[in-house]
Parts: sequence; structure tokens; C-alpha cells
Amino acid sequence: RHKGILHFLARLCRGQSVVVPLKGRKATGVLLEPSSGATGDFKLKEFTSFSDNRPALPEPFLAWLEWLARYYIHPLGQVIEAAFPPLSTPGRKRKSHKKPVSPPKEPSARPRLTHEQNLVIDSIRATPGFAAHLVHGVTGSGKTEVYMHLLEEVMGRQQQGIVLVPEISLTPQLIDRFTRRLGHDVVAVIHSHLTPRERTEQWWAMIKGEKQILIGARSALFCPLARLGMVVVDEEHEAGYKQDEKLKYHARDA
Repeated sequence: RHKGILHFLARLCRGQSVVVPLKGRKATGVLLEPSSGATGDFKLKEFTSFSDNRPALPEPFLAWLEWLARYYIHPLGQVIEAAFPPLSTPGRKRKSHKKPVSPPKEPSARPRLTHEQNLVIDSIRATPGFAAHLVHGVTGSGKTEVYMHLLEEVMGRQQQGIVLVPEISLTPQLIDRFTRRLGHDVVAVIHSHLTPRERTEQWWAMIKGEKQILIGARSALFCPLARLGMVVVDEEHEAGYKQDEKLKYHARDA
């Protein structure tokens, strides 16, 4: 056994990020499984340290990334990299004239559910474990209120939720509705119009448990939440859930 491995043995776990020397520079990799030794014409190197800037990936999430790589025939390393934010650590809190991603709003009253909404919620509640549910209805029929009611229950169980929305539908009005209903202090937002710093800060807010509900386009699915309780795919028929470059995947199916 290598001295470096013995030194860090107590902290070794699947999904842990480590720093390794690579061609005169340092690279970050993720531990997957033990190996019986080298089988090719190359030299094994010791990793130098753990990467404290990246949390260990939860086992169910890591297994899902491995499934993605197999199913969509894409290099596993590139799939795993999609699970981390664009910057290594969140920035220091400083004064900014830019509007916050999810600004404080006056809370909205919890509306009375219709008979049909109650039937949908009861049906979903009655299904134990993981299951997919199709909530069908025209625009304005009350589907979003069903989502928010169920998300409140998810938060009550100390879990987190993801709400996927097509990029074209991810408007300030939609974010405003969720923050008024659930609270700006629990809602994080990730989409392509945010700066790398903003996306990193929103990602860490979910990882640290500072926020409970993540609203975003398809890439929000790659946030490694250890306490994921529900995923909502709004307007699941939209073509915007399909990525056709790099890792080609369909967020609804994934």
C-alpha cells in the first residue's frame, strides 16, 4: 500500500474529491472504487490531499451520475464534473448594487385547495417511496399550487426539493411566485443568466442546507443534494429539457 493512501485511509470514501499531480500541475478527481493495481504501461501516483473545496458526492447521486455516463455513452469524468459549480468556493460577502437572485418579497397567503387539487395531492401522498406522477392540466388550472403544497411538506420533513423549469419559462415572475409562497430565505435559483459567482453561491446555499428549494433549468438537476425529497419537472413536454451538446441528455428522463 502506498504511504499516501495509508495517511488518508481514515477519510477515504467513495465520492470524495482528491488532488492528484498530473503533468506538472494539480488536478482534482473523485474516488470511485479501489483498484487491484496497474494493468497498463503507466506509473501509479499518490494523491496529495483531499479537496476541501468540493463536498463528497452522496452515494445515490454518484450512482445516478454513473448511470448517466452509461446510458448516454459519455465519459464518466466529464459527467461528474457537471455536478460541481463553475467556481471552487463561494465569494466573500460584500456590498453589491446588483439585485439578489431571490429578493425578499411580501409573503402571499396560502390559498384554499380545490377538490381536484386535493385528489392529486392525496394520490401522490399515498404512493410510498420513489414514483413518477403526471399532473396534467391546462395553463392556470392550479398545477403550480399543487407543487408548492407538496414542497412545503418536503421541507417539513427536513428534505430539499428541485423544481425544473424550461429556460424560456424561468422568468422573474415565476421566481417571484415561489419566493412569495415559500419564502425567499429557502429558495435558491440556478440558470444560465447568472454569473459564475452567483451560480456558485446558489449551489453552496443548497449544499450547506441554507436553502431548501432549488428552482432552475435542466442543469439544476446536477446539484448533489443529500436530502432530496422531490423533483418537479414543470412543462415536461418542452424541448428545452433536452441538451444537444457535450453531455447529450434529456432532463425529464434523467
